[in-house]
Amino acid sequence: MSDTLTARQRQTLDTVERSPANADKEDVEVLATLTRQTSGDTQTAAAQTLSIVATEQPELVTDTIGSVLLSLQNSDVNVRTFTLDTIGTLAQHSPARIAETTAITNVVQALNDRNEWIRANAAEVLGDIGTESPEVLANTGVVRTLVHGIGSEEFPDARAQMARTLGRIAQTAPRLIDEQDASELERHIGDDEIEESLQFAVEAMAEARASTSAVEPGSQGATTSTFCPECGREITTEPLPNFCRNCGQELS
Repeated sequence: MSDTLTARQRQTLDTVERSPANADKEDVEVLATLTRQTSGDTQTAAAQTLSIVATEQPELVTDTIGSVLLSLQNSDVNVRTFTLDTIGTLAQHSPARIAETTAITNVVQALNDRNEWIRANAAEVLGDIGTESPEVLANTGVVRTLVHGIGSEEFPDARAQMARTLGRIAQTAPRLIDEQDASELERHIGDDEIEESLQFAVEAMAEARASTSAVEPGSQGATTSTFCPECGREITTEPLPNFCRNCGQELS
C-alpha cells in the first residue's frame, strides 16, 4: 500500500534532499510527519532526508526533537536507523539542548531493541557522542547499560560495538566509568568473539586512570595533564588553567 502525498509533502521530499541547507522549519515538520506515514518507502525516504538536514542545519532539527524521537518506535528498521543517526548528529552539534531532552535516554533504550543491528547502531551512536560531546552522557546510565549489554547480548557485532564504545568513552570521559563497571568489563576478557574490542576498552580505562593519578597538584612550570570533572576532556597546558576551555567548568 502506498501513501497519497499532498503536493506540499511531495515537494518537500523532492527538494529538501537536493538542497538540505535551504530547508526551513515547515520542511522539517513535514519530514517528521512523513516518518509516520503508512508506506515504508515514504517513511524511510523522510527519515533519511531528515538525517541529512540534521547534518546541514542541526539547530533547525533540534527544534522538532520530540517528533524525531517518535520515529524510534517505528516498526521499520531503516527508519529507526536513520533516526539514531539524526539524534547522534544533533547531540554532537547541540549538546546542551539535547541534554535537556530524553533523546540520549531513548538511544540508550535502543540498546535493547528487538533488532540486533539497531542495538549495534545505537552503541556506535553513543560512541560518537561520547567522543565529541561526552558531557551529554552524564547521568544517563549509558555505561552501566553497555557493560550489562556485553554480558547479555547474543549478537557478536553488537557486543563488540558496545565494548568499542566503552573504550571511546574511557578515552574522553573516564569519570563516567567507575571501578565496578571496569571490573565487570574485565571479567569478560577471554571472549574470543569480541576479545580485541574488549581489550581496547580495558586498556583505555587503565590509561585514563593512570593519566588521572599521575597529576601532581601544585606543580609549577611543567606541562600538566588532567581531565575536566564535568565533560571528561583532557586538559594539558602550562600551567593548568582555572577553567575547562571545552565546557567552561571551573577547575580547582
